[in-house]
Amino acid sequence: MTIRPVIVAISSHVARGTVGNRIITPVLESHGFDVWAVPTVLLPFHPGIGRGVKAVTEEDAFASWLNSLSELADGQRIVGVISGYFGSVKQIVAVREFVTRLRDKQSITYLCDPVMGDANGLYVPLEIAGAIQAELVPIADVITPNIFEFGWLKSGRASAMPIDEVVSKMGHWSDSCRNDVIVTSAEEEGRKTLSRIGNISTSGDKIRGFVHAKVLKVPSGTGDMFSAAYLGYRLGGHADPLRRATSAVWAAVKQSAGDIDLSMHGHTEDTESEILEIDFGEN
Repeated sequence: MTIRPVIVAISSHVARGTVGNRIITPVLESHGFDVWAVPTVLLPFHPGIGRGVKAVTEEDAFASWLNSLSELADGQRIVGVISGYFGSVKQIVAVREFVTRLRDKQSITYLCDPVMGDANGLYVPLEIAGAIQAELVPIADVITPNIFEFGWLKSGRASAMPIDEVVSKMGHWSDSCRNDVIVTSAEEEGRKTLSRIGNISTSGDKIRGFVHAKVLKVPSGTGDMFSAAYLGYRLGGHADPLRRATSAVWAAVKQSAGDIDLSMHGHTEDTESEILEIDFGEN
């Protein structure tokens, strides 16, 4: 029997919808990975849909689950860890310890999506945002903040900024992250009437990005989907995971026009020609 490589996905779980692990898991499975999904919180649906009771996974149980999975990893091939939304600071500390234990045993790629805010500011407590910055960003191989989270990580203020400003700040990014930084939802004003939005990456001494047309009403979960798709393409050995992940999310957005939830049934190959590459040169 063939044992598929494993990615541990640590994020929220909703009963209805396509956010958190409800979108991360099927995306990674579509790339051929087994997914061990660990919930940080349980929700009936995304808070943007309406009010619902949030149940935070009990901290001791959460840490115990991760410890058990790290022991199980002795007989399984864990190749990656992805984390998103957190319900408490202790969960964040437990993930740092989990990633450290795994790295003592094997080589893994850890992607941290620092889910903490949007255009309205932080939507997690300040102590959770601070713990993500202090505990997880320094050990991540890849971080995927949206434009507002990037602003907070850089200056303590969750605010929008144009692509040129993003590139400038990325060029002065400190060595706090072990490897790649990908800023999502970065906007570029078009030369005529339309604007474009996309993802900007710094890897080594290069800064590059891919943008596409901006859609005003987009279902929640695009950040979760992008992070999972990027990790799937990267660990799958694809030559350009940034391009492929951007195309995959754009295909889902187009397919989901007018819907509350993201669709995974868009065809990436149909959107490749609609993605514009921008090379910002060396940082």
